[in-house]
Amino acid sequence: MSLVKEKRVQAGLSLTELSRRSKISVSKLSKIENDKLTLREIDIATLARALGCSPAALIRDAPPEAPHG
Repeated sequence: MSLVKEKRVQAGLSLTELSRRSKISVSKLSKIENDKLTLREIDIATLARALGCSPAALIRDAPPEAPHG
């Protein structure tokens, strides 16, 4: 499962709702979630804002997020 999909599911969002929040088409989001399209930097930033997470949380090779608290 892609990190975008993991974060979307954790946030309790449908693909349609994430599309609405991010202004990225459902089709493009589906391709991203199914690893058929590589995330561009602008998409990472946009999706991070829409998902309420850091951009690093959407990148596989990034260090894990520090716990909030």
